[in-house]
Parts: sequence; structure tokens; C-alpha cells
Amino acid sequence: MSQKDLPTIGILGVGKIGLSVARRLLAVGYPVVGVSLEPLDEFVSLGGRALGNGKEVGEEASIVIEVLGSEPAFEALVHGEQGLTRTNPCNTKVLLALSSHHLEFKQSQQERLLEQGIQLLDATVSGSPNRVDSGESIIFVGGDKAVVDSIAPVLDVVSPLWRHVGEFGAATKLKFVNNTLSFIHGLAAAEALALATRMDLDAKYVVECLEHGTGGSAAFSFRGPKMAARKYPVTGDLRGALQVIESILEMADQVDADMPLMNRAVSYYRRAVHNENLGDEDVAQLYELLIANRSCQ
Repeated sequence: MSQKDLPTIGILGVGKIGLSVARRLLAVGYPVVGVSLEPLDEFVSLGGRALGNGKEVGEEASIVIEVLGSEPAFEALVHGEQGLTRTNPCNTKVLLALSSHHLEFKQSQQERLLEQGIQLLDATVSGSPNRVDSGESIIFVGGDKAVVDSIAPVLDVVSPLWRHVGEFGAATKLKFVNNTLSFIHGLAAAEALALATRMDLDAKYVVECLEHGTGGSAAFSFRGPKMAARKYPVTGDLRGALQVIESILEMADQVDADMPLMNRAVSYYRRAVHNENLGDEDVAQLYELLIANRSCQ
């Protein structure tokens, strides 16, 4: 397919992940339009076209990727007075819901959008914006396989590692499993390095030694260097992590799953967000919370 034949892709929510998605699509020639509650200057500088509302996106984009931070934002940009579905006729045929909304919300939207002739796919992304930029993130997609196949060329660009994981809802469920490991491992990394610091070991050297050891993990490799350097550029904030953890625990209650480690871990995330006012800080800041508790500076 030549560049002139590539479909226009719309992005609802050009934040950190949305911008990385746009960057990859624009780099291979896809026309990309976007709308966001955040400034669109960088998006425009990359070659994207900023639009004013969801309705304008629906007029131009046959495939739309949603990366919004809240369910009210989804309602506004998709169903509001100037929302995506207000276009008549709406050119959007597939909406890839990439945000971590509640599964029940996504399921209700699936039925609602189908009435408008729009196929909704349940999707989640595992990986920071930097990993999306480099093509190392993985997108899980749930929904009708024929619909997924129809947007496979777009998915190949955004995430070469993407996987169709089953029926609608399977992607959200798989992300719960992934994040259970990620957030427990993040706290475990902070605990281990706090112990190392308490024992007067050099945290940076500990990270180097253990990265490929039996105690290593993706979370340790990613968060450990931040903890050791005590510098915390935000790639995943504690408030967002806590919201996801609480959604995981809600789902665990629904399916009667025992979650002893996550039930213990959530108290630290809640303390970081609600007691220490670290909600906007990176998850790696858990290390600071733990070493402070030990009076170990």
C-alpha cells in the first residue's frame, strides 16, 4: 500500500502514550489527526493535524485510537454534543480503546457504539511511552478477529509485538494480570534496594549485579536504576498505579481470587498517594518511602 492509500488515523487523547502512538504512525506516512485536553504543539510539530473536537475526528478518520485518561473524557469526546458519534455519516468504522477504563464501561460502550456502526475493540498497552517510541511495548487486543485483522497494518506499526488475545474484554483482563506482577515487583524492587542501602551496600552496584540474577525482573531493571540514582523522571505515576491496583482488587473480589501480595502492596501505594502526597511522582518513589521509614538516608 502506497502512502497516498494509507487511511487517516484519529487519536482521541494525545497525551504521553497518544503522542508516542502518533509519532510511530506519522514516521511511516500515515495521516494522523488528533484532539486532546492537553496542548497539541508537539503533535503538530511532528506532522499531525490538531482538530477541535471528536466530531471532526469522526469526519476524517476511519480508524480511531482512544487514549483518554478518564471515562468522562471518553463520554465527552465520543458521545458529547461535538463528539465522534455526532458525525452524520460517521466515517469511523473501528475504535481501538487503548485506555485502562473499567471493563464494565468498555462493555457498555461496545453495545452503544455498534448501534452507530462503529466496531469497538478492547485494547491495553504494556509499556512506557519510551517503549512505545522504540517499538518495544506490547498491545493486547480483544474483540472480533475479523475486525482486528482489518486494522492489523496499523497495529504492526504502533506495536510490532501486538497480540490478539481473544474475545472482547480479554485484553483488559490480561492487563490486570500483567499489572499485578508489575506493581508487586515495583514494590519488591524498592524493598530490596532499601534493604541493600540499610546494609551499606551501594545501590547502583546492586542494580548492576542483580539485573540478570534470579531475583531480577523487568520492573527491577526499569525502576531499579531510578531508585539507585534517586532521580525519578515520571514514566508511571503512583496515583494512576493505585487506580489500576484498586480496579484489579475489585475484579479479584468478583471472581473470588485470593490476592495476598497485592492486598499487602496496596497499603504502600495508598500511603504514598494519600499520606505522602506522592501521587504525581513515579512509582520508583516507593524506595524513598521505604528508606525514610527506616531513617536510612
